[in-house]
Amino acid sequence: MNSQLKKRLLVSAAGGVLALAAVLVQWHEGKRYKPYRDGGGVLTVCHGHTGKEVTTGEIYSEEECNLLMKQDLQIARSTVEHCVTVPLTDLQKAALTSFVY
Repeated sequence: MNSQLKKRLLVSAAGGVLALAAVLVQWHEGKRYKPYRDGGGVLTVCHGHTGKEVTTGEIYSEEECNLLMKQDLQIARSTVEHCVTVPLTDLQKAALTSFVY
């Protein structure tokens, strides 16, 4: 594991599952303020956010990207909580939340 990622995960651990998942998502997704087409041709912005509200030509702010990621992470976390019926550690929940994201 990259030492910078490991350091960010350790710092985020105090913030709980969503904070840990946010670090993983940011690491894997990156961030683009201007919408682009991903590998599947889907219009995408910020940290991998997709949806019909994403439009070409709009430039998203840091605050907008953070809000979209927070909303998307909450949806992903709810999905994990609904689908996984065995006990998980916070790190396992964060990893699965990032995967669902």
